[in-house]
Amino acid sequence: MIDYEKFEKSIKNLELQIQNYKNISARLELKDIDREAISESVIQRFEVCYDCLWKILKRYLREILGIPELPNSPKPLFRSKQPLILLLCLLRMQQNFTKK
Repeated sequence: MIDYEKFEKSIKNLELQIQNYKNISARLELKDIDREAISESVIQRFEVCYDCLWKILKRYLREILGIPELPNSPKPLFRSKQPLILLLCLLRMQQNFTKK
């Protein structure tokens, strides 16, 4: 069974930071450096989500679909000639994720 806990946490953290970013204009006390830090934090949290998703997808492809050899980074897989398989895997994973 694939554990989605870390991915769930990364999504929640990203959502919180996006909300923080949306409220920047109302926070007049922030300096430019603070605003930039918040913007960069949103990007960093997105990267964490992307990394978690890649690890879950890789594990799903290996454990559930039985694909033994997978690249170490997502780029070759996302650029492969089988994007439909990836889409179907992501949809199946999303269904499993929302059942929790």
